[in-house]
Amino acid sequence: MISKSSKTETFGEPIVDGPVPLGRRVVAELLGTFLLATIAFGAGLQGEKLAPGLGAFAGGLTLAALVLSLGGVSGGHFNPAVSIAILFNDRGDAKGFTKVDFGCYVLAQLVGAFAGVSTALATFGEPFGVPAAGDLSIGSIFGEALASGSLILVVLLLVRSGKANLIPAGVALVLTVAGLGLASSAMNPAITLAKIIAGAGIPPVTAAVFAVTQLVAAVLAAAVAAALTPQSGERPRLDRLAADVGRAR
Repeated sequence: MISKSSKTETFGEPIVDGPVPLGRRVVAELLGTFLLATIAFGAGLQGEKLAPGLGAFAGGLTLAALVLSLGGVSGGHFNPAVSIAILFNDRGDAKGFTKVDFGCYVLAQLVGAFAGVSTALATFGEPFGVPAAGDLSIGSIFGEALASGSLILVVLLLVRSGKANLIPAGVALVLTVAGLGLASSAMNPAITLAKIIAGAGIPPVTAAVFAVTQLVAAVLAAAVAAALTPQSGERPRLDRLAADVGRAR
């Protein structure tokens, strides 16, 4: 997961020479979030009928594939929690991920998530509609915070330690294990909010609380990552590690 790049690569082959235009990065974020929401939410719907946990496996593997394929264009965020953590990581760096980048990315992620959930519902013939009730307890909120915080912490610790080539594997493992072991809706505020349009999804109030919890957990995880890996001089940015992500196989 990266932000900007002067020369980004995928599987060792340069695909962009020079800064990637914001418009192209936003399109990549929209497309990636759309595919992630469609596949992960669709697998979750099927998992209720076929195999519990199918959504967690599908989400983890899909995110890893999307980071590998689109990471060299947009950085492979596909998640407002990741974007806000990267904004925190790059703060004070004029060449890093900016507030304008963040706003455009989040808008694209929300559009992609709602489109993806809608596509999954239409594909599997599930009803649209606003759910009337949901699980909003201390335990469920804690589960959201722990799952989202774990995802962001793994991403930023890998970035700040110069091991961005391991990010695809890291996010796949975290999404799968946390999805199976914790009461998490998605670890992704965009997809969490998009679930309010599903008849069997998440009620608006619950979705809003979960989304805010995920964002707060992301900021806290970014602060923990910064404290655990203090940098002397110029801090590592995700865009400088784009080539490492691209070479991950």
